[in-house]
Amino acid sequence: YNTFVDNLGTPPSDPTPTWPPNNAKLNYNIVLQWSSTGGSYLLKVDDNPNFSSPVISTVTAATSYTISGGLTSGQTYYWYVRARSSCPSCPGGVCWGQSSQILSFTFDASASDTSWYQNCLGISGTTQLREGTVSGSATFQSETGVTDDGKVSVQP
Repeated sequence: YNTFVDNLGTPPSDPTPTWPPNNAKLNYNIVLQWSSTGGSYLLKVDDNPNFSSPVISTVTAATSYTISGGLTSGQTYYWYVRARSSCPSCPGGVCWGQSSQILSFTFDASASDTSWYQNCLGISGTTQLREGTVSGSATFQSETGVTDDGKVSVQP
């Protein structure tokens, strides 16, 4: 009998989406983020959970992607990432990992900043955002800065 040895390489680890939280309501430039597994990533975003006609289908080496336009307000979008690595002995020279969990977000151009923070951070009750203070309690990571026109910028 013949022995077949599969020497096509090891697929990359599966990336894990890290931002935004599933079912978030977002109102401006949307940054999708995932864990690093090395290599590059295929990102797909679609308004249909079966990804029949993606509005975004791109390969990137980064672990984040900013969507700065082209979305319809009130529409729910679904997204996932899939890691890939180079593999000279694999078909096409690429070895694919499994797709991440599918997450969703709703783009709502009319949502206020306060409701955005409450939704994304899971804050319940009344939250007031003003000049760098938050009343209530929440745990989150963010980067803050001041733009050239003096406005405070908060990036998750």
